[in-house]
Amino acid sequence: KVFVLTFSDVADFENYPKSPSVFEKKEDALSAMKSYKEDFLKDIDNGWVVEEDEMSFSAYIDGRYAENHYDITIYECRVN
Repeated sequence: KVFVLTFSDVADFENYPKSPSVFEKKEDALSAMKSYKEDFLKDIDNGWVVEEDEMSFSAYIDGRYAENHYDITIYECRVN
């Protein structure tokens, strides 16, 4: 089993792709997500909606998700 951290980063309708990261331990993936989340939150102003749970983080401008958003999701994947 591995934990894959993925991103969706869109600003002004421009997609900024980031390669996914793979972790052997869930704790390491959660720590990386926390770090990315904290870095992102330092750079935004009011007007952004933030939603999160243990395995995901989403921030977007209310009513303008397609135009501006930042999502991080951790997927638990089986490796055969």
